[in-house]
Formats: sequence, structure tokens, C-alpha cells
Amino acid sequence: MKPTTLQKTLMAGILLPFALLTYGPKADGQAFEVLHTFEGPDGAEPWSALIQGSDGNFYGSTGFGGDLTLGYNGEGLGTIFKMTPDGTLTTLVVFEGSNGSNPGPENDLGPMAESASLLEGDDGNYYGTTGSGGDLSLNFGGWGWWGGGVGGAGTIFKMAPDGTLTTLVQFEINPGCDPSGPLIKGSDGNLYGTTLGVPEHPDGGTVFQLRTNGILRTLTTFYYVDGAGFAYPSDLVQGSDGNFYGLTATGTLFKLTPTGARTTLPFANANGLVGSGDGNSLYLTISGNSTDCGTLFNMTLGGKLTTIASFGGTNGCNPGSGFILRDGNYFGTTSGGGDYGYGTAFEVTPDGKFTTLFSFDQTNSPAAGAPLMQGSDGNLYGTTVFGGDLSLNFGNGNGTVFRLVMPVSPPALIITQNANQIILSWPTNATGFSLQSSFDLRTAANWLDSTNTPTILADHYVVTNRISAASQFFRLAQ
Repeated sequence: MKPTTLQKTLMAGILLPFALLTYGPKADGQAFEVLHTFEGPDGAEPWSALIQGSDGNFYGSTGFGGDLTLGYNGEGLGTIFKMTPDGTLTTLVVFEGSNGSNPGPENDLGPMAESASLLEGDDGNYYGTTGSGGDLSLNFGGWGWWGGGVGGAGTIFKMAPDGTLTTLVQFEINPGCDPSGPLIKGSDGNLYGTTLGVPEHPDGGTVFQLRTNGILRTLTTFYYVDGAGFAYPSDLVQGSDGNFYGLTATGTLFKLTPTGARTTLPFANANGLVGSGDGNSLYLTISGNSTDCGTLFNMTLGGKLTTIASFGGTNGCNPGSGFILRDGNYFGTTSGGGDYGYGTAFEVTPDGKFTTLFSFDQTNSPAAGAPLMQGSDGNLYGTTVFGGDLSLNFGNGNGTVFRLVMPVSPPALIITQNANQIILSWPTNATGFSLQSSFDLRTAANWLDSTNTPTILADHYVVTNRISAASQFFRLAQ
């Protein structure tokens, strides 16, 4: 147990004004827990980021697996799953082609590190995209590539919490095809996303709006001829100014007004883009090259650029776009570097100080830098594209869902006296802590759990203890 001790010395029933507050030592690295290992029928290669639903469960998709009689070499066409916080996984949807196929596999057409992540709507349903499937009569050029010949130009779907799937949009070349990246909800309540293909050529892409009445509208169209690789939009975010920001395959940053007017911003070679919580700035990552391992930047909507951190081999190489802010620090993953060369989960402070939380190895390989998300319990959750059971998927494994157990800040234990009783209280949002007491601090075994059941008063647990000794000590322990 990790104690948080508040010592009060009692003498002849009088509470003396002496207190000592101590904290348990911070662990060297965080506990890494594999919650689920994919075997194939339950899914394979979870490329997309997890989300936590309003019901407390986690939801995600796999790019392959499911029905192993379908797809290229029987790899399956992907799944959508629900996972409880303790790791119990339920397959909600098995893609079969006509209802969509292969949500989320990353390819070499753009960053798309969070491709096909689900979005929970205000109506309690979940929305997402598949890069192929739908109208299976479409199977040409680059469209439907991920289906291994299954075909289709992709879909936008709605899924009820019980797994009932409804196809909202079945792409048919015009106005775009092969949707990539997650959907986002705009400030106007509509959904926005990107595609990789356009009617005239598979090398292009669009940014689209899906209105609440189900009508799809193209805001802008990209063509490869706009510049060397200036196509394949992804990583769409909306700023506090109402404009949308995204990246192209070459890492060029663009701004798009809600009416579709597009501007190219002076930033290149980015491989990841996320917005700040307040919408006032952007965070961009650049992958490493022969001379460095990547960089993390912050850019205000006004264009002011600040370098936050540069990566090195020990703290990881090639940061993914899926990083988050937690307690003022940055948390994310890399696809290379670390102790074994398979990447890291890292924490970096605003002044650039790194902490390696975990080094991935072959059995838990993130491959493309699995995006992290913070659960309601304060822990970090993510997926690894490969790893797990290495007897599967040509020795690569089908991937895992993992949890990084983060240290919990110890709550304040408040002690007051009322006649010959002491009253102990602590916040009810401090989960995982129990009250302990001891009459002798010389031996750790002397700490015993309190036998008094706490009552709840306002937002605090309350325990009343009768003074029974000259000295007594109390602590909250995990």
C-alpha cells in the first residue's frame, strides 16, 4: 500500500497541534497492464484511439479481424468493440463489406494516427467511418484497397450502444471517397471529416460536413497537382475562432473557414496535429529523420510557434499525433526508440523535461504510436497495433488494449476533535483509499484498516473514532 499519513498525537484526550504529512514514494515508471489481447475473431490491429463513453465503458475499432472468412488472406474486415474498465471485451459489430469494412488502418497517404476513432453524439449513439465497404460494386483504383478486393468507397455510420449499426452515408465517388480520420463535432452541432479520394482522381481528398439532417456537403477539395503531395487531408480540428485546421500528406498545415475558404499556413513536415482544450492553439509533431527523433511544437492561432520538446533515442523517436494534456504536462507515445526500439509512452513538462513512463517491446508493440486517452479514473489507456500473442499475424500479434496506472495525488485527511471523540473526513472523489490507524509507528504491520464504516456528509467520507489511547496515528492508504 502507498500511504498518505496525517499523524495526530493525542494525550489525555487532548488533541495537540502537531501534524506530519507524508507521501508514498513515486514508482520508477508506471504500472503497465494489458487489459485485452486480440485473437482474430474478436478483432485484430486496433489502429484507432479509444474513447470512453458516458456509460464508463471504452469503445474502439479494429482494422482487421472479426469474420475470418472475409478479406485478404482471411484477415477479416474489422470490428467495433466495447470494453469494461476491468478489461471484459464485447464485440458489438463485425464488418462484412456491405455495412463497411476496415475502419482505421493507417497507410502511407497521410498521418491519420487516430483514423476511425469513434465519436459519441449528444444522442448517446456512436459515429464513425470505414475507409472502404458500402457499395461493393465500386472496386477500382485506390478505393477499397483496404478491403483486399472487397471494394466499396467507404461509409459513415451510426451505432447504438447495443451495437445496432445504421449506414448514414455510402460514398459513391462523388463528392469524395475513402473517408479517413475521425469525425469531429463542430460548434454548429454538425459532423466534419475528411476523405482521401475525389471523383477525378484517387490522389486528392476532401473535407466534408455531415449535417444533422443527413445531408453531406463538401467544403473543399484537394488535388495532388496542388503541389508535391499536397493532398490527403487528415487530423481535422476546430479552433476557438470557428475555423478548421488540418494536415496534408506532406505535413502542410491548412486553415478552412466554415464556408470552405482554404488557406495554406507556413508549416511543413508535420505528422500529427491536435487542438488545445481551449481551442486557442494547436499542437504539432514532426517525425524524426537521420539527425533527430522528432519535435513537439505549440502554435497559437495567430501563428506564434514555440518548441516544447525535442525527442531523443532514450525517450522515444517519432512521436504520434495522439497525445494529451494532463495536469499541465504532455503525455503521448512514440513508434521508435526507448529501451527496446519499439517506442515509448512518455510525459514531458512544458519546459521540456522528459519522463519515460514505459518502453514498449515486441510483445506490446505500438507500431504507429498508439494514441493515449485519459480515463475517468485518471489512468491512461491505449491500443497497440501489434504485439500480444506473437504466434498470430505472421509473428506480429494482433494487438492489445493496455492501461498505464498513474499515481494518484493523495487526498487531504481532515481531523477534528469533539470532546472525547475525533472526527476524520476526506473527499468522496478520492477513490481507492481506505482509512487506517496505528498505535505504534515502529512496525509497518501495526497499521490496521478502520472497522468503522464511513458515512457520507456533503462531499466527504466521515468516520468518528473514540479516543482510546495516549497516542494514535491515522492515514489514508492505497
